[in-house]
Amino acid sequence: MSNAPLVSFLMPVYNGEKTVGRAIESMLRQTYTNIAIVIIIEYGCSDNTYFICKEYEKNDKRIRVFQNDENLGVAKSLNKGLALCEGKYIARFDADDVCMPNRIEKQVVYMEMHHNVGVLASQCIEVHELDNNKRIIITGWPMGNQRIKCKTLFGASFCHPSVMLRLDILRQNNLFYPIRLSEDYAFWSELMSYTDFDTLSEALVEYHFSDNNITNVKFSAVRKDCSLISKHTIQKYLGISVNHYVDSYFGWRKYDSIEHNSFDYLVNGAKLLREIENANNMLNKFDNAVLRTVLNEQWQATRHLAQMSAVALQYHETNETTLEAYLKDLINLPNHAKVIIYGTGQHTQKLFVEKNINHNFDILAFCDSNLRKQEKMFSEKKIISPAQLQEYSYDYVLISAPSFADEIYEELAKYNIPRNKIVNFLSYNDVMRIAKEGGIQGD
Repeated sequence: MSNAPLVSFLMPVYNGEKTVGRAIESMLRQTYTNIAIVIIIEYGCSDNTYFICKEYEKNDKRIRVFQNDENLGVAKSLNKGLALCEGKYIARFDADDVCMPNRIEKQVVYMEMHHNVGVLASQCIEVHELDNNKRIIITGWPMGNQRIKCKTLFGASFCHPSVMLRLDILRQNNLFYPIRLSEDYAFWSELMSYTDFDTLSEALVEYHFSDNNITNVKFSAVRKDCSLISKHTIQKYLGISVNHYVDSYFGWRKYDSIEHNSFDYLVNGAKLLREIENANNMLNKFDNAVLRTVLNEQWQATRHLAQMSAVALQYHETNETTLEAYLKDLINLPNHAKVIIYGTGQHTQKLFVEKNINHNFDILAFCDSNLRKQEKMFSEKKIISPAQLQEYSYDYVLISAPSFADEIYEELAKYNIPRNKIVNFLSYNDVMRIAKEGGIQGD
């Protein structure tokens, strides 16, 4: 590539003698050759990392090795490296990972064609080496500027060691990594104001996880930091404070378990997502359709954490006021809508019979596919079969059987029940769709 722009690799390392040579070799094997490699060695290394890196520096003039004279930590080491990097682009990398030979070439070609993009990542091949077991996963990081930025409201949206940055954006705006445990997520949150994002569909980095990975060693602290960054990001870009919501709605939720009442967790989770969507409707910060997709993914995570697949609602700990709020806020149907409730199990019994909640819709009947229940009475209403739905003049079929929602959708499709007449009140998308069809706005 003639007149190829200089790309500076930036790699911090601490006690990396087992893998740093492999990482450097993968950088040197790039098909794109106009590169520099800036290595920042943390103070206090107790192995041969320094000597290995200095040996590579001695044999290749593109490599520059710097050793900290005090313990700086990852974020400060990266900022030291940013000041030392030269050229047009910075390619982040870590000492335990491996670059594909065409990584830099692919990213430079894309960046040269898309001048609006200042942060470009790739998919990764995740190699998990934990407890002497090895597992390989091809990642599915979000792609496209709007989707990545919407995802950044809730968590880190890039595979960090795969990222390429435009150096001029950082220099012109005096941008550096924030000094915190989740420095990468905080950095993406800050950069959202200055440039577009994207991620290539190809996996260009092997991203290695081990027992010594900082995320594993300091998981609780990293998890807390991610939540705080997420809350700050939502407030910064949408102008609403979400600090009163528990941390488990934000950040890296994959390994969470909730210590809260499951019912309340669902109610507040729905309110949070409605707040975010309403704020965006007013400010138009993000594409509405893309944000809705991301919010629905967050709702699915909320449902999962509430263990809805096992119908693990703690009814005995939920007071009537909360249940009424749940129905009024979450099943926001038009007033006096004519509804047939599908499901006559424990879930429906608790909600519509034992609690006798004052909902804003009219129940015409209950529906169940169980032949033994059909034609019997339930809460003074008849239990009908799905085939009998066509005999009723109803507005909506309300699914009230969280464990069997997917099967019920399929069953209703057999009887040509229109999709716009079905609402599963555990589905955020359905709730918001019905609310809008009914002309109802959120609080």
